[in-house]
Amino acid sequence: MKTKFYSPVGVNFYPPYQGLPTNDVRVDVLFPIEHFDAIQKAVQNDENIFFNREILKNLDGGKEISDQTDIITLDVEKHNNEVWGVATVEHQQPFTENEITSLKQYIHYQYFESWGSEFEKNPIDTGDNGVGDIYVSFWYADEDYALMSKQEFPYHESEPEESIPVGLIHFSPDFQCDQTGGFPTILCWNRENGTAIIEPAPVYCDNSESAKQCFRDCADWGVRPCTSWEDYNRLLEGLGRDAYENAVPLDDEFDESEGMGGINGP
Repeated sequence: MKTKFYSPVGVNFYPPYQGLPTNDVRVDVLFPIEHFDAIQKAVQNDENIFFNREILKNLDGGKEISDQTDIITLDVEKHNNEVWGVATVEHQQPFTENEITSLKQYIHYQYFESWGSEFEKNPIDTGDNGVGDIYVSFWYADEDYALMSKQEFPYHESEPEESIPVGLIHFSPDFQCDQTGGFPTILCWNRENGTAIIEPAPVYCDNSESAKQCFRDCADWGVRPCTSWEDYNRLLEGLGRDAYENAVPLDDEFDESEGMGGINGP
């Protein structure tokens, strides 16, 4: 039998422990969603050991859990248009509530101290020159983080969703943004779910205080409805003159079959 444990996934544009606010804000799900395949490939190809029987035995009731556990594997799934880390325990007998608690402790330790602390240092190539490498964490210090059993997982009745095709995410060129005090920023539109966010332009992410503040300013801007190029244009206009004048997509970026034109529409 199999028991699954779910947790949200955090994504950054810089290596951890480099002075940037890894745990200050949760990066919006747009980036994990678009690069789901790259994240999944990195997880599945990772050579570090996630299942360590000796560590498991040291937990409360760990020996009994270890004796009936065949293996624990890690993957990612997409539910509710979000990427979730999924640890799957293959075992011989049903677990008790206390054993479930101990397994959560083990998985949390692996995410935070052991396997995860190494995995999050490794860049994942997105294949997107506008985004570059990303760094994925299976644990982060935020109030919305939780490690959940399948029964606790809010989408436990849903099947894993297919990843969103790359063409359904539109990234603007970078621009000096009024919301972020002029820090180079990009507007990201998820055409699949009709939302948009702003993010610091990845190439400018460093350990400066201005970069840290930009992340906070982007979080304050939030997630905005964006269901058409008219909405997209209006959002750009609201982000300042430089955004509206310099983040104009080229005509060949649009799907002409859908009647999409330049910044002012068809």
